[in-house]
Amino acid sequence: MSDFVEFSSTLEEDDYGLIVGSDGSLKGIWVPEGSENAEVPESIVELCKDYFGIDPNMDNILDDDDGYLH
Repeated sequence: MSDFVEFSSTLEEDDYGLIVGSDGSLKGIWVPEGSENAEVPESIVELCKDYFGIDPNMDNILDDDDGYLH
């Protein structure tokens, strides 16, 4: 049996993470602490646009209070 690790424990302090559902849809973006109000880096924006059809830097995509995709 495989050991599982917590998602957050696999990330470094300044890493972003994509949370993808079993159907391949983007369910969320893990934003590093302190970056909740910063723009998502362009490489991640391009990936999200190309594969999921969203721009995480658009207004109302990321909740400014908690940094979660909504």
